[in-house]
Amino acid sequence: MSTSTKLVETTNDDNLLLTVYLSVEQRTTNNQQLLMVSREIAIVQEWHNALNTIDKEQLAALVKKDVQIRGPRGREKGVHLLLEWVDRAQVTLTPKRYFKKDSVVVVEELGEWHDPQTGAITGMQTVTSVFTLTDFLISGISRYASLEEALNTAGLNEEHEIKV
Repeated sequence: MSTSTKLVETTNDDNLLLTVYLSVEQRTTNNQQLLMVSREIAIVQEWHNALNTIDKEQLAALVKKDVQIRGPRGREKGVHLLLEWVDRAQVTLTPKRYFKKDSVVVVEELGEWHDPQTGAITGMQTVTSVFTLTDFLISGISRYASLEEALNTAGLNEEHEIKV
């Protein structure tokens, strides 16, 4: 049996009520229990869960309508571009390490790209994403090839690591 405790409740840009729940049931990733240590990290964890289960409705609810997206192909903004990327990228991102300062969360992730027909893994790479949150919604997502570059850009360092 699983029960949940409300962690944060806010409205998104469309004034839709968004509630992020902390599940009392243990979630495990690589045999490690995830502990929700802040609202910001909880929201970023929920974003990863929505991405990895291709829950586009939940992804859209967790970001601002004009979310800023930066990656290897440039910089764009808008939730519609995020959802198009989900369809195109066929990627799962498994968080490995978290770093946090104020409303900025840096996540080192294992990226796995999948064949759209078979689901087979076609590539793997460690990547790092920087999430900026405003009013408990993700307002910016930037992807970097290295943890060092992401931490430097975000103004963080190894001392900002959050053990989860």
